[in-house]
Amino acid sequence: MRVQGIANMPSSGGAVVVCNHTDLIDAVVQGLYSGRDLSFLAKAELFDESWLERLRQFRVEAEKAGIPPDLISLLDDGVELSSQLLEDIHVLPIIRGYRSGGAAGSVKYYDTILQNVKGILSAGRVLAVYPEGTRSRTGRLGPFRGFAARAAIAAGVPIVPTAILGAHGFSDLNRWVSGENRDLVITYRIGEPVYPQDFPKEPGKRGIRLLTREVHKRVSALIEEGNEHARKVERAMTEAVFAAGRRDAEPENA
Repeated sequence: MRVQGIANMPSSGGAVVVCNHTDLIDAVVQGLYSGRDLSFLAKAELFDESWLERLRQFRVEAEKAGIPPDLISLLDDGVELSSQLLEDIHVLPIIRGYRSGGAAGSVKYYDTILQNVKGILSAGRVLAVYPEGTRSRTGRLGPFRGFAARAAIAAGVPIVPTAILGAHGFSDLNRWVSGENRDLVITYRIGEPVYPQDFPKEPGKRGIRLLTREVHKRVSALIEEGNEHARKVERAMTEAVFAAGRRDAEPENA
């Protein structure tokens, strides 16, 4: 586990943290390594007891599949940490695609959510949002919805772009069985905040769209820069191995 940019996380006051979302482990990573207590705006079922039970069942299935003991121990640690996190975490559940009561009912529901969010942010808490609205099945960054930007603008708090790299497939049992996840490295990158004075000056929906676009660009950059760094490290290690092999193959001087 690697964490980069922790100094970018505001040390106090309200903030909206946005992040890409590729695996269930993302929330655990953010909850443990953000440096602040987080409130999560997430689908209602993400952090209930059934979520923890699914994680425990995954561990049981992994053992039955013959995953090596050292990896089972790692999963045990993950279950324990997740259990502790679930006890301490504050979740503002949201029902995706709320339709009850027609258009007027939907507007009222999301306005209520926004007022609750403003209360959380005004109290100096940090709200974590996955603006893609769902987990990416491919691991690639999808388009953002505008609620995170809308909340930051309404509350007058900074919005912090973050990115998690290497987590896609963490919860895939087949990857544990095959050993693909044995050397898995997850990196949590925290970017520089966008402060209210730097928000777009355009009012209403246009301002929300522009801020959403800017934050998406910053999260995308965090992902690409992290991937490029990983590629450079991999190339350097490969070159070092080849160089060592060439030295070993050279005859010693008489």
